[in-house]
Amino acid sequence: MNLSSIFLKTKIVIIITCTLILCEKSRVSAQCPMCKANVESAQKNKDVNKKVVGSGLNTGILYLLSAPYILIGGLAFYWYRNNQSKKLKLSDISKINSNFTPYNFNIKK
Repeated sequence: MNLSSIFLKTKIVIIITCTLILCEKSRVSAQCPMCKANVESAQKNKDVNKKVVGSGLNTGILYLLSAPYILIGGLAFYWYRNNQSKKLKLSDISKINSNFTPYNFNIKK
């Protein structure tokens, strides 16, 4: 079994999976149950300011949305700093090796 046949089988599985997901006919609820309940209760109560409810929901969504980006950004920054320190160490070693000559004879004529 060569590598190209493995990639072909993987692509076929991914395409079939995506097709089945996209062809799903069931109704998907996009909100979490707490957000949905909050919006429904705000619609039922006439004395509640709907702009305040919407603003609070938007702030909560942005807060929840920012967590994965902060986590991935922190990991990327850690990887970048760690990679830079390795490059510096390797460049120092190459500078030392370029100045080193194993047969450094000081022959005076």
